[in-house]
Amino acid sequence: MKSELLIGLIGDENQQVTAHRAIPLALQIAANVIGVTLKHQWIPTPQASSKLKGTGHQPFDGLWCVPASPYEDTNSVLSALSIARKENIPTLGTCGGFQHMAIEYAQNGLGHANADNAETNPNADMPLIAPLACSLVEVTGHVSFKAGSLIAKHYQAISTEEKYHCNFGLNSQYSKIFLESDITISGADENHEPRAIEHTRHPFYIGVAYQPERSALEQKSHPLISAFVKAAVTPKPSTSRA
Repeated sequence: MKSELLIGLIGDENQQVTAHRAIPLALQIAANVIGVTLKHQWIPTPQASSKLKGTGHQPFDGLWCVPASPYEDTNSVLSALSIARKENIPTLGTCGGFQHMAIEYAQNGLGHANADNAETNPNADMPLIAPLACSLVEVTGHVSFKAGSLIAKHYQAISTEEKYHCNFGLNSQYSKIFLESDITISGADENHEPRAIEHTRHPFYIGVAYQPERSALEQKSHPLISAFVKAAVTPKPSTSRA
């Protein structure tokens, strides 16, 4: 088990974004609880795929695809997420990261090449990410977890209250494409709108529509972030996926 970790933060760093200020704090709180030394490195989105390709080994013990999309280079982010998914790199996606994890798998895992984000492509043939019926900017909401899901195990709970900052989300019209696939919808709000996804055969590949990192602004440890750091500590299986 490793005692020193390097976590890559995929996103275009902007200290004006609350989540960007909170994420390093949240990681440090989790590392302190677990008892490991942790460093983080911002990965600007134009460099995301190149940072992971062709190294012969992965320099990062875990990846966090962060909020504040649209990203400067969406395709590079999708490519990096594909690598993380296939190479068993523990990966957490929050808010915009959650959205792009869903798009990447729909495109590359399920063959829906036209799956897209209506925020950047309002005329998308398949708006997998679409405007929310009600804005969730600075809103706290209830999320229920699927029984037996990995995320429920990490929370040791069947539901949670979480803080959001988003106007777009996973379009429930397309929820059925994830049925019987490796990625499942494992969390939903009171209206059964998707709020969390997870890869059932991956050490840790979870995306959530909310921002658990905001717990750090209140100096609180968050169970999902602690679980992510624990997964980064654990040696990863070597099997890669298509």
